Amino acid sequence: MQKYLDKVKAQIAKLQSFSIVRIPREENIEADYLSKLATAKEGAIPPNAPIRYLELPSVFALDVQVQAIDYSNSWIGPTVDYITNGTLPDDNVKARQLKIRAAKYLMMGDVLYRRSFSVPYLRCLTTPESTRAMKEVYQGVCGDHQGGRMLSYKLLRLGYYWPSMQKDCNSMVQKCEKCQRFANIIH
Repeated sequence: MQKYLDKVKAQIAKLQSFSIVRIPREENIEADYLSKLATAKEGAIPPNAPIRYLELPSVFALDVQVQAIDYSNSWIGPTVDYITNGTLPDDNVKARQLKIRAAKYLMMGDVLYRRSFSVPYLRCLTTPESTRAMKEVYQGVCGDHQGGRMLSYKLLRLGYYWPSMQKDCNSMVQKCEKCQRFANIIH
């Protein structure tokens, strides 16, 4: 709301004079339609109601900050450096391993993808992204608290990949309080 207020104040500063007229609720039909639009059932809104769809917000944030993605501390870092810049480690054995491993990956824009047999490309996730994806799939709207192996299969079907996927999914399932509380008791 502050952005809208700032925009109004900027427009007012350009005017020589202005006045604010209060329209009673009974006479403001357009606002009445808009207030009912969000909760109305299909067909409840009259066909002559003024409905406009906005593709972009009417107020833009001018102080947009872009943060560069830093892959240096992630498992993705060496692969991205090799694919984009051709940078190899000093150790010949590690350089050879990286060349072999990098053949399975490709860069599209700033995103690293892994080639796969079952799905065309799997998006490679960093550690924070993978944690967020696991939580969303496991506990989200469609989450059904299944086992770790099933969670990793779901993530693969959604098009995500990271090397320790199976291990991370299993450890997340083992730490889930609800699953521990309602699991079968093994004597």
